[in-house]
Amino acid sequence: MAVFEQKDNNLWQPGKIASGPFSGLQGGAVAALLVGEIEQKASEENWGQVITVNVSFLKPTPLEELCTSMRLVISGKRITVVENSVFRADGEVTAVAQITLANKNEINIPSFEPQRSEPVDPTSLQRTFPKAMHGGEWFMDAMEVRGDGQVSWFRMLEDVVSGAGTMAKIVGPADWAHGINRPVRNVVADPNVSLTVQITRPPVDEWLGLEPVTHWEPDAGLGMGFSFLKDRCGVIGQVSMSVVLVQL
Repeated sequence: MAVFEQKDNNLWQPGKIASGPFSGLQGGAVAALLVGEIEQKASEENWGQVITVNVSFLKPTPLEELCTSMRLVISGKRITVVENSVFRADGEVTAVAQITLANKNEINIPSFEPQRSEPVDPTSLQRTFPKAMHGGEWFMDAMEVRGDGQVSWFRMLEDVVSGAGTMAKIVGPADWAHGINRPVRNVVADPNVSLTVQITRPPVDEWLGLEPVTHWEPDAGLGMGFSFLKDRCGVIGQVSMSVVLVQL
């Protein structure tokens, strides 16, 4: 069963496993819903693969039946841009995503070799079991997490949206980039108000690695997170987000 059950064309029921560490849904789960619905449509419309996701989290998204609204911004031979929004039951919009898709177009560049690393085996690393502040189910339970202190590896154990593609499985783990390498812990909350993910190719398998950097400015109450996105063979993209700092 998927994290979000589709009740109708644009009606979705989130499971408890979509929850965040506090109240409401995890931002990565919301982003995956918005992306996954577009990926469902992309296969029908021949829009290609998602290469860029920009999500703005406007308000907390509650654990209740949700409505989405998709709008085609532009559709071309190579590039398509689609906007998708999610609404609470009372009609209030909680998050908006603008998603860019591209059809593959192989380019021949003489003597150019894409960078690849020595293959990594995430299953050889120690597994961790992060828990939510509320002690109940949350979105991290939908993933297997392993790490070596420098790179954190994630593997989705559940489909967020049935029939979704690669990016819906990437944005969930990617949303944790700002929280893996915090400057200090248990002093402030640092919810991200945005999420941007870019990829140049899909991962070779289900494992996604994050090598994060976090920067805070306490005087402004703001911060940012950044990470390269990796698969077993090297870099496939990047993620970044803005965060607001909230005193605990």
